[in-house]
Amino acid sequence: MGFKNLITGHFVGLLIFVFLASCNYSKHTPPATPTNSAGGEGSAGMEDGQNCDDMNTNPDLVVFEEVNQEVFQSSCVGCHSGQFPAAGVDLSSFEGAKAAASRIEFQVVNGMMPPPSRPSLNQNQKDLVAAWVQDGAVDEIGAVLCEEMMEE
Repeated sequence: MGFKNLITGHFVGLLIFVFLASCNYSKHTPPATPTNSAGGEGSAGMEDGQNCDDMNTNPDLVVFEEVNQEVFQSSCVGCHSGQFPAAGVDLSSFEGAKAAASRIEFQVVNGMMPPPSRPSLNQNQKDLVAAWVQDGAVDEIGAVLCEEMMEE
């Protein structure tokens, strides 16, 4: 009886893990494409010699520094940082947060993080995390968008 319960428990746990890992919960809407001074979009419309500093950007875009100061530093990095961050998610850097952005949004919006033993996030903090992810989980306004267009 103990062995059967152990196998059943592992199987159920595996099913839950596969289900959650396969979820692609994201209401991601790509951020507005920056335009060049001539009004064109993307690299095809960029003029010779134009660089990222010349591009218009969306000033309402939520960037990492904002969500880091308002949410991650006060509520997350105590567990999600260091050599062995909880669940392998390091929120002390942009790179770590960007790598887990969709997962962070899902867990924060659905009240799964922070865990019940920690103070809850308020609605404004949850909305900020969701907006950051939906805006493309960018580090600086326009930086990621511009770099992607310059690579094309």
